[in-house]
Amino acid sequence: MDLESLSKTVEYMKNKVDMIVSAIVGDPTDESKPGLLIRLDRIERFNAALKWVLALFGSAFAMIIAALVIKWV
Repeated sequence: MDLESLSKTVEYMKNKVDMIVSAIVGDPTDESKPGLLIRLDRIERFNAALKWVLALFGSAFAMIIAALVIKWV
C-alpha cells in the first residue's frame, strides 16, 4: 500500500467516524438535527411525564368510582 492510498483510506475512515459521532451526539450548530443521545433523553422525559399523567388520571378515576360506590351503598 502506498502513501496516497493509505491517506485516502485514513480520510475515508475519518469521515465515517465523524458521521457516526454526529449521529450519536447530533449537530451542535443545528437544533433541528438532534443526535441519538438527545432523542433518548427526550423519550425518557416524555415517558416519565406520561407515567405521571396516567397515575394522576388513574387516581382520579379510582376516586370517582369510590365515590359512586359509597353513594350507592
